[in-house]
Amino acid sequence: MRVPEDTRRREHLLIRGRLTRNDEFLPRRSGSTTFIHRWPEALQPAHRNGEVVAETVDADGRVLRTEMPNIVSEQVCAPIDSWRVRVYVDLDAEAVEVRLRRGDRVLWSTAIGEAPDVSVELASPPVRGEAKEGQGFPGGEPAVLTIDPTRAALEEASYVKVLYRWGERGFHVAWAGPAREKISIPADRLPGGERCEFFVIYSDGVRSTVAHTEPIEVRPIGPVITIVSPAEREKLTVGTPVELDCLVQHPEQPAEPGRGPERTQWFVDGERVGFGTAASAGLLTEGEHRVEVRYTPVSGEEVTATRDVVVAPAAEPPADEWPDHDPFADDRGGRFIEDDPQGGSSGT
Repeated sequence: MRVPEDTRRREHLLIRGRLTRNDEFLPRRSGSTTFIHRWPEALQPAHRNGEVVAETVDADGRVLRTEMPNIVSEQVCAPIDSWRVRVYVDLDAEAVEVRLRRGDRVLWSTAIGEAPDVSVELASPPVRGEAKEGQGFPGGEPAVLTIDPTRAALEEASYVKVLYRWGERGFHVAWAGPAREKISIPADRLPGGERCEFFVIYSDGVRSTVAHTEPIEVRPIGPVITIVSPAEREKLTVGTPVELDCLVQHPEQPAEPGRGPERTQWFVDGERVGFGTAASAGLLTEGEHRVEVRYTPVSGEEVTATRDVVVAPAAEPPADEWPDHDPFADDRGGRFIEDDPQGGSSGT
């Protein structure tokens, strides 16, 4: 499904790439957009031959637009071999070429053609798997998209970006890379909702276009809790505290897990020992113990994860049980220091 043309705003070319020490420009992931979140600052290193400018020209060679690029070093230490270039240029209907120029020298140029076209179909919708307690994301069958783009105008700068939307304000980049006929996206990267859509942005290297799939319903993942520490069947030493650490994720509501540590509770053998994603338990007795963490979302059912740990005596006595020792007493490796009844100490 194509995005209606009458909804488009003014188009801006986006030129991105690398500029080498020899003033060779290598375009990467260039295209066009109708929305600019922030216009990049006109910034570039001083050069004896002047500044780099981006221009669009018409069929008669007349300059229509001129913009100063943002050129920053990709390295923090000398010698600097390349710089990252980024610049937006308004696209006029008369423009037939875009170029980068330093003084009288043209560093790079390419023709501006008709807007590209792309179609996308959801060949296979995502199928949610069944999560096991404490095993993280549920997995399942991936979503498979079939994409049919027009030929790239600038192969080395063309790309495809897939945006996935699962709610009114829920969206993220699900895939990005070179154009291909089929794109597979794991189900765990796709939160659920009643109206889920895939938006495909295709750039032919100079200009971009957008298409999207029909909305579908995808079963939500829900909150996922994963115990980081302790490990399953981890062997602990009697007399040492237990470090408790977990990761709570809620793909449909990514900000929710941070709303109050009291929603995450830790239990050892059924007794509550702490709150929050990071906590600790006191000294455990010798034997096997069950560590459990519970997360209560704002809405929905509580989720839990468990780990079994084994507590055993230390193979060697801990340092605080070692006898006092003086390593500087003699050449035989020192002497033990015994308490003197008179208040001093004596060596043996």
